[in-house]
Amino acid sequence: MAIEINKIKEIYEGTYFLRSDSLAKDILHKILDKSVKYVWGINHKEYGVTWKSVPCQIYEQDFSNVFVRNVNMEFLMKTEDFCKILPRLKHTNFHLIQTNRIPPYYLDINRIKGKTLYELLKKDTDYLFELEEESKDYVSIVTPHRKLLESLC
Repeated sequence: MAIEINKIKEIYEGTYFLRSDSLAKDILHKILDKSVKYVWGINHKEYGVTWKSVPCQIYEQDFSNVFVRNVNMEFLMKTEDFCKILPRLKHTNFHLIQTNRIPPYYLDINRIKGKTLYELLKKDTDYLFELEEESKDYVSIVTPHRKLLESLC
């Protein structure tokens, strides 16, 4: 079954999906809600050729000065801070969720999929949307708010 472009589909009861051929950056400008507290970045890759000194925890030990580069991570930041970096977003196959609550430790996006994921996101984080840039050509958005997707069509 082929997924239609720019057509809203209910994938689970009360959960809606849209695959768009618009640029992810353009979509984010339209649906990012500044009243929603956080943006959660999944599988973010921060590439760099130079080493940067950062405070971090490795094997439950705190270090104030660790040098890192080419970091793969999840991040959670306030929406207002994310808006500051929005103009710098590039096509990097990013995956974002906008949420009102800090995701609990057991909500592992790489492990939990499908209906269970969206039920947990709704119940435990009060999410607004999940946006995943699949390629330079397509962006997928999942949300419990159909009107949010209708605003994109």
